[in-house]
Amino acid sequence: MDSPKRLGALAALVLLLTSFGAPQAPGQSPAPQARRGAGEKATVVLATDLRELTSLRDIPMTGDVFFRRIDRYQGRANDDYDLAVRGSVSADWKSVFGGSDENRAPHIFALEPGTYFIAKINIGGGPTTVGPGLDAQSHTPRFGSFTVRPGEVLNLGRLVVHMHWHEGYFHAKIEDNAADAQRALAANQALAPKLQTRLLAVVPSFPFQVGGGRL
Repeated sequence: MDSPKRLGALAALVLLLTSFGAPQAPGQSPAPQARRGAGEKATVVLATDLRELTSLRDIPMTGDVFFRRIDRYQGRANDDYDLAVRGSVSADWKSVFGGSDENRAPHIFALEPGTYFIAKINIGGGPTTVGPGLDAQSHTPRFGSFTVRPGEVLNLGRLVVHMHWHEGYFHAKIEDNAADAQRALAANQALAPKLQTRLLAVVPSFPFQVGGGRL
């Protein structure tokens, strides 16, 4: 092949390779559209305090609080939750004998950003919320909810739920436990400075049924 033809073929090859783009160098940031699918996680801090009222005492109880994300609640198994605070009987006994009360300590969760609703609350071995945590018609949370945005570090407070066997209702409130949340995150230098408090929104009272199980 003479020189003019060789130069023409080489130029065509260079143009062809250029049209496919250069390979990404090690450590090079992906294109914006490639980053778009990777959502930034959020962090939430939540404490629960589940109790039974009697004629003589206000008794701490073991129980569970379960949450689902509002945009992915349909078609899931009954025991499939996005966030769960599970009570521990052994932790209860430890607190009885003077140990730390781990059932009521703040819990730290890494979550996808979004709006979450309380799907179910159990207290003890029997009483549990009646029906789903989200109204099927209005999509309004029936027990409580919170919203967290990408990268937020959010203290939701302490969820206190009381029940009385003969009344048939759970009574809920939220306490601001910001100092406890700060202590729980103190060792994490990346998260602790970003902590803010935005309390979980709860419905003041809702019915319970007996024998709903732990899940």
